[in-house]
Amino acid sequence: MWGPLARQRHRGSGPRRPVSVVRAAAVWAEAVRILRPIGPHIFAVITIAAVTLWVRAPACGANDFLNEDVAGITYNADLLLHGQVPLIDSVEWKAPGSFFVVAAIWRVLGRSLEVVIAFSTFWALLSALGMFVAGLQMYGFAAGLLSALIYALYSPMLDGMDFNYNAWMMAPYIWAVAFFVTGTRRGGLGWFVATGVMVVLAGLLKRQAAVVAPLFALILLLGPVMRKRPGARRVNYRRAFVAYCVGGGLGLIPIVVYYLAHGGLGAFVNQFFLNRAGWAYVKGDIDWSARWDRLGDGVLGFGQFLAIPSLVAGMSAVGVPLRRWNRCNITGVLVGGHLVCSIVGLSLGFRFFMGYYLQVLPALAWLAAHPDGPLLRWFAVPSEGTSRWQSGLLRFSGVALVVLVLVPAGRLDLRNLQAAQRGREAASSRRFTVATMSRIIKRETTPDQQIWVWGRWAWPVYYHANRRSVTPYYKVLSIITNHLTNTWRRPTEVTRFVKRGPWREVSEQLVRGRPSFIVIARNEIYSGFEALEQMLAHDYQHVMGNRSFDLWKRRERGKAEQGRRGKIARRGLRARRGVLQQTGSGRRRSARTGKARALLHAEGRQGSGTQRSAAVRHLQSTDGLQRSQH
Repeated sequence: MWGPLARQRHRGSGPRRPVSVVRAAAVWAEAVRILRPIGPHIFAVITIAAVTLWVRAPACGANDFLNEDVAGITYNADLLLHGQVPLIDSVEWKAPGSFFVVAAIWRVLGRSLEVVIAFSTFWALLSALGMFVAGLQMYGFAAGLLSALIYALYSPMLDGMDFNYNAWMMAPYIWAVAFFVTGTRRGGLGWFVATGVMVVLAGLLKRQAAVVAPLFALILLLGPVMRKRPGARRVNYRRAFVAYCVGGGLGLIPIVVYYLAHGGLGAFVNQFFLNRAGWAYVKGDIDWSARWDRLGDGVLGFGQFLAIPSLVAGMSAVGVPLRRWNRCNITGVLVGGHLVCSIVGLSLGFRFFMGYYLQVLPALAWLAAHPDGPLLRWFAVPSEGTSRWQSGLLRFSGVALVVLVLVPAGRLDLRNLQAAQRGREAASSRRFTVATMSRIIKRETTPDQQIWVWGRWAWPVYYHANRRSVTPYYKVLSIITNHLTNTWRRPTEVTRFVKRGPWREVSEQLVRGRPSFIVIARNEIYSGFEALEQMLAHDYQHVMGNRSFDLWKRRERGKAEQGRRGKIARRGLRARRGVLQQTGSGRRRSARTGKARALLHAEGRQGSGTQRSAAVRHLQSTDGLQRSQH
C-alpha cells in the first residue's frame, strides 16, 4: 500500500516528506488505539510516583538514623557482608528479612545510608502502586487512585522516611491483598500462590504481618458459602487454599535453605518462632490497669496521626453496610477483616508507637476510597433514579462535613507531615555526638578490633564506626533490661539492668573479649551490672562524654596492671604511715591526756570557769583523736 502511494507522490510532487508525515500519523494512531485502554493507568502511575517522590524528597541525601532500631538492621547487614550469619553471630529477636534486603542493596550499590534510604523511597512507591492495584481490583479506577494517594501522603509521617521494619513490611503486606483480590476475581491459582509468598515475606520482614495469614485462609475455606462478587469468575476454593499454603512454603524456602547451609536452622527456628524476648515483649512488664490506659492511647492515636483517613473510613464502615447490608461479598469481608487484623498487629505489646499505625493505613485508605463511601459518593454524577434535590442535599452535606470536620483534621495531618519532613532534615546534638565518637573509634582501631555499646542511643555507633561487637549480644534491650513501656503520648519507664536471662553469659563474654572501646548511653542505667562496672573502673579510661554519652577506651594490659598495682601500693603506704604515726605519737598523746586530767583535777573547785573549760576541751579533743585513729 505504502509503496505505490510513495512512488505516485514522488513522481507528482518530488519531495518525499509528506510520506513521512503520513507514516508518523499512522504510527501515532495505532499507538493511541493500543494505549487508550491503559492510558488512565499510566496517568495514575505517573501521578502516584510524582506524589511519592515529592513528599519523600527531604529524605534524599540523609546519612543518619531517625530511629535506633534501624541500626540493628545495618549491623546484621554488615555481618552478612563479612561472611557471618545473623541470629547465629548475633542475638536478635527482630525479624531477619530486612537484614538480607539491606545487605543485597549494599553488595550491588555500595555500603551507604543514602543508598538504602533512596531504595526505601522506591520501596514506598512499590507499596503505593500495590495500593492502586488492590483498589482497582476491588472498587475500580477512582478508588484505586484515591487509596494510593492517601497512602503516599500519610506513610511518610508514620515511617519517618526511614527504613525501619514497618517500612520494609508494607510492600509485601499490601501486594498480598492485591494478588488475593485479583485471584478471587480472575480465578487463577497462581494468584493465591503469590499471596502466600507475599504473606511469608511480609512476616519475615516484621512478625506482626503474620496476623493476616489466618484471614486469607479463612476466606478461602468459607469461600463456597460467601457471596460472590458480580462479574467474578468461578474459583475452586479448595484448590485455592492449597495453592495459598504452597505459596507460604515457597516463601520460606530461601531463608530455610540459607540457614540449613550454614548449620543454623535450629537457631533460626528458635530465634524467629520461639524467641523468648519477643514473646516477653508481647506480654510486657505492665499490669492490666496500665494496659487499659495504653489502649486509650491507641484509640487517640488514630485521630492524632490518621485523622482524615480514620474519619472517612469510619463513615464508610458505618454507611456502606446500612445501604448495602444484603450485598456484602468477599471483598467487604477481606477489607473489614484486614482492618481488624491490622489493629491486632498494631496492639501487640501495647506500645502504640507512631510508626506502628502504618500497618492499619492500607485498610483505612481502601475504606475511605470506597465508591459508596463519602469521598467518591459526594462528587459522583447522580444516577437516573436520583432526584435533583437528593443529589444537591448529598453534596451540601458533604461540603458542610468537609468544612466542619475534615478541614481541622486535614490541618492536623498537614502539621504532622511537615514535622516529619523537618525532622528528617534537621540535625541533633545526639547524632553529632554519635558521629564524633564513631570517628574517634574508627581512627584508633583497626577493622578487626571490636567494640561494645550499652543503650539504644548508642546502637548507630556500630554503623558509623564500621566495627562489630565483641559479643553476639550487640544490644541487650529487653534481654538483660526491662522492656520499653512508652506510647506515642507517654514516656517509658527508666530502662535499667535486670539480672535475668543470659546476663551471666553477657558478663563472661565482655570480660573475656575486652572490647577496644565501650560506648555508654546515659538514657539506660547499668547500675548493678557488676562486670561492666568493674571493667570501666579498672581497665578503661574515659575519653569523652556529655549528658547523653560516655566513651571509654581500653587501657593496655601492662598499663592497666601497673595502674592497679600503683593504687594498691599507695593504699598500703598510707596505711603504714598511719600506723607509724599512731605508734610514734602514742606516748606523747597519753602524756598530754594525763596532764589534762591532772590539770582538771588540780583546778577542782578553786579553778576558774575558763580554765576548767579549756582543760575539758583539751581532754575531749585528745580522746577524739585517739578514737578516730583506732
